[in-house]
Amino acid sequence: MLDDPDQAQARVFLRVLTARAHALAREMTFGHNHTPGARRRLEAELSTVCGYIDRLHRRFPDTAADRTT
Repeated sequence: MLDDPDQAQARVFLRVLTARAHALAREMTFGHNHTPGARRRLEAELSTVCGYIDRLHRRFPDTAADRTT
């Protein structure tokens, strides 16, 4: 069964957001020389990105099956 256009777009956006969340998490884990302010900005962006992901999963429940852990 084909996705409707909104759900297809949500899946694409979820891939982009998930990649960004992974990149932010790696930067926070392996990045060096973070000032406290830089670390807070990374944490804030990661929190925002995770919020977007959660909202997309709530709006398009079928996309939650696409989650990888």
